[in-house]
Amino acid sequence: MQIIIAIVWLGLLMWAEPARAQNAGAPKAYSLTVSVHEEAPRLTTTEVKKILKRASRLLKKNNCDVTFKLKGEVETFANAPAIITTSRQRDAVHRVNADVKVVKDISYCNPRLGTDVFNGCAFPRSQGRKSMIVTHARAAPGLLRAILWAHEFGHRTGLQHRDDPEAVMTGCPNLSGDQLKINEDECRCYRLGPGGCRKPIRGSVCSDY
Repeated sequence: MQIIIAIVWLGLLMWAEPARAQNAGAPKAYSLTVSVHEEAPRLTTTEVKKILKRASRLLKKNNCDVTFKLKGEVETFANAPAIITTSRQRDAVHRVNADVKVVKDISYCNPRLGTDVFNGCAFPRSQGRKSMIVTHARAAPGLLRAILWAHEFGHRTGLQHRDDPEAVMTGCPNLSGDQLKINEDECRCYRLGPGGCRKPIRGSVCSDY
């Protein structure tokens, strides 16, 4: 059965060549704190490390030398909603002190999209919010979770969607496990880190997601 994940950004084209352009400079490593809502499916430290390792491999296969690692242990939180249905609830989760927040469900992220079912939300980028919110579907293969986390981290840097259905930063609403490509400009943003791309890459998208 194909697992479909809906992804949003509120606010790899062809494989980039030459490879050395993406690998310019020393390797970049990010240590991310992760907190899981106490009502969400349990996500262990070992599981988080596997997700981040897969996400790192995904970038490196695109000659983008960026690594994600877990900082400390996986924490839990209860001072914000487990289910996001409004902008106020979304913002409350963003205020939780962690780089990655895992919640039970997301049905609101971008006011343009209204209510839907989402598995990631890195909106808005305004007001200094540089965190990402994801859900944790145990039925989803590890690769899909890694793609989702890499995708949402891309939004943290300032990246927008683009219309290649095989790109990590695809604007198409569903993930099927084929989203494995990152181009040179996207790698540059991953290397610059959260908020590093103040002029996001512009381009057409498959949909409003």
